[in-house]
Amino acid sequence: MNRNAYMTTALAIKALSGLSGTKVRLHGVDQVPSGGVIFVPNQFTRLDMLLVPYHLFQLTGKPVWSLAEGEEFNGAWGAFLNRHGGQSHQAPDRDRVMVKTLLTGEASWIVFPPRNNQTDRPPAPAATLALRTEFYRQRIREMNRVIPGEARRLAQRYGLLSPEAVAAASTFVVPVNLTYYPLRGRDTVLGELAKGLVEGRGESHLEEILVQGSRLLAGVDLDLRFGAPIPVAGYLQSRVVRADITARRAIDFDDPIASRGMLRKTAHRIMARCQGVICRLTTVNHDHLFAAMLRRHPANAMEASDLRRRVFLAASTLPFEKMAVHRHPALLENQVDLLTDDHRGRTADFLALALARGSVRQETDGWLVKTAEAPLDEICRDIKRLGGLTAGLSEIAEQPELRVRYRVGRWLRERAEAAYERDWHRFDQVPDRTPKNVGRPWFARSAARRPGVLLIHGYMAAPLEVAQLAARLAADGYWVYAPRLKGHGTAPEDLADCSRHDWIASVDEGYAMLANCCPRVVVGGFSTGAGLALDLAARGLAVAGVFAVCPPFVLHDGASRLVPAVDAWNKLLDRVRVSTGKMEFVENRPENPHINYKRNPVRGVRELSRLMDGLEDRLARITAPALVVQSLGDPVVDYRGTWRLFDRLETADREFFLFHFNRHGILLGEGADRVHRVVAEFVARVA
Repeated sequence: MNRNAYMTTALAIKALSGLSGTKVRLHGVDQVPSGGVIFVPNQFTRLDMLLVPYHLFQLTGKPVWSLAEGEEFNGAWGAFLNRHGGQSHQAPDRDRVMVKTLLTGEASWIVFPPRNNQTDRPPAPAATLALRTEFYRQRIREMNRVIPGEARRLAQRYGLLSPEAVAAASTFVVPVNLTYYPLRGRDTVLGELAKGLVEGRGESHLEEILVQGSRLLAGVDLDLRFGAPIPVAGYLQSRVVRADITARRAIDFDDPIASRGMLRKTAHRIMARCQGVICRLTTVNHDHLFAAMLRRHPANAMEASDLRRRVFLAASTLPFEKMAVHRHPALLENQVDLLTDDHRGRTADFLALALARGSVRQETDGWLVKTAEAPLDEICRDIKRLGGLTAGLSEIAEQPELRVRYRVGRWLRERAEAAYERDWHRFDQVPDRTPKNVGRPWFARSAARRPGVLLIHGYMAAPLEVAQLAARLAADGYWVYAPRLKGHGTAPEDLADCSRHDWIASVDEGYAMLANCCPRVVVGGFSTGAGLALDLAARGLAVAGVFAVCPPFVLHDGASRLVPAVDAWNKLLDRVRVSTGKMEFVENRPENPHINYKRNPVRGVRELSRLMDGLEDRLARITAPALVVQSLGDPVVDYRGTWRLFDRLETADREFFLFHFNRHGILLGEGADRVHRVVAEFVARVA
């Protein structure tokens, strides 16, 4: 084999560097030792044979040759592997080649498990070869000290320049865990490889497949995690083994030795230890949680929303840190989209995988039916040794649906309360901080199976702004929840650090909380809250109706047109690390100074503009009944812009009310009860 195997052909460079464009995250690289190293991964696919040796080579600067099943060494694929560090299990000189390269340290090896391995036990040849390598490393050193002639004979036998060419470092087995996410993406690439890698196809065709694979891998993550190396020298200290190492007679490679049976058992002990490490290295992701919930769910059929709800509860509430479980970054993010619109595609990716593998079928009404006794068993096997995790997943999977709904709703509500307390105390040094409890989320429960109303406050305001309307709706017997938009109800500095995406997440969490308590939800809001309510309805979430009071579609204040330029100027100064000359806040004279901020962050106005600009083209998607309310003399919002917004709604059931008030905040103050009555009548009709 050529020591510089990875650098010899244009095909290798082009194909492998192309595939390396995937998001490959390496963990534990500081644990990879020098010397003779055999890497033992948890799985084998043709994609792994391309990606893993390449990235190990990039990491260590040393060729990493692969040991795999003989069936892989046919046709163009086999020719490619032979030229780029592949070795078949059936090769007659397999062990001799591996031991020689490990003795000198000129290459490392990766020993893949069989393709159809149905157990979680890695192949014993890895430990056997590591033990043989270290056995002869120590024997050559010993013979070079007492019988130099025997040492030279052994060196010649293994193609070594001299006994001194044996590297001083020891031999190690390094556990490696490979975790792809989403697994559907990897399976797509494997499907392309399987279609193209057939007998008789040339390398040009293989190159096309690899380039195509690179495109298909966009958005697929690979976590490559290394465990602590296992030094095999410590397993050669028994009296019987030492007697063979120091025996003053010629011992050839395949000669019987007294310690052979002991070494065979030792190899299995090393592999058992290795497998325990590999399992603990698993990077847990959404595919694992979905597969576990699907498999452990006591019913054979379930709604997709029920599955999503259980995964949300697991991802959000299980104590992963105490379990010492490695998590994919996606599990560190806000999981609320699992309960709303799945805009990150986590549920869609898993269901595509489960359907493609025949683990479930989807009925016309959306229900999922398990079609296998142990669906997606290979995914569940990845985490079965993570005892605390599997116990937690089983506990959630086996609970009744109503209990899961209750837990999700309670967790979301408690999380919002805790976030408010944390944020309010975080700004205790800000002189114009909002008074305590103004920003606290407003919640009223009702009888079971009653509808709910999600009520969203405006920009620079807080839930207290909509509290009077909330109380009216609660008195009518509805569940009512007024969430706090991120950055509000605390201090202007808090709002300056937030984006429209944070506000949307706050609304989605409020919607998810109510949707787990109520059979139907009406969503509405005031000012910016109205825009957020329309945004939620436009994203296709199930709402019984949507109402918008004074939505800020077109603003009167011409100064707002300057905000993009001021925001860009502030960012430029930040980039060059200049603090003077920035205009981060402008003065605000609110109608309700006990609720609203008195300083308006420039960035916040910019985010409000982006929210409404992004909404305009999506208003036609709203199919739920809609109510739009506007004040004719609104000094903030131009009523003509609100009419334009209403005109863009294509829902068949829509109403427009225009009140003759000369203020923006029409949910408070004189005449507010008339607005409340119009909203309450709309809610009663649609809910």
